[in-house]
Amino acid sequence: MIDVVRDSEGVRKAIEELLEEDLARSRLEAQLGSGRRVDPRTKERMLAQVPRRTLSPGYYRWAERMLALEAERKAGVPMDPRMPAYEAEGLLAAERARNAFNSEHPACGGCGTRQPNRFGVECAHCGAKFARKRR
Repeated sequence: MIDVVRDSEGVRKAIEELLEEDLARSRLEAQLGSGRRVDPRTKERMLAQVPRRTLSPGYYRWAERMLALEAERKAGVPMDPRMPAYEAEGLLAAERARNAFNSEHPACGGCGTRQPNRFGVECAHCGAKFARKRR
């Protein structure tokens, strides 16, 4: 049996998957909520775009706990100085996962919408053009 709370790499992966899933679902809701009718087969194809989970459910429950703890910390809620090491490791895993997600899906400088990937030349939502760094 795996001790999920002590598997920080697995927790990091679960958090990344949750963030990707949330992004896919928000895009899906935006498309479905646009007021236009969607064919049931089209809706099924759109739902298939939501990434599948690859780990056991315990990883996702712990990952959600770490994301909630991370949100509390960012909101300024004082952390218990006697926090167990596995929770501190989980918070570090959440930070690594969020940094990787933010790098892969940068926010538009104009509207703040997360992009499908980091290689786009314009915003998928507002159409703002992205400047590319020259090397």
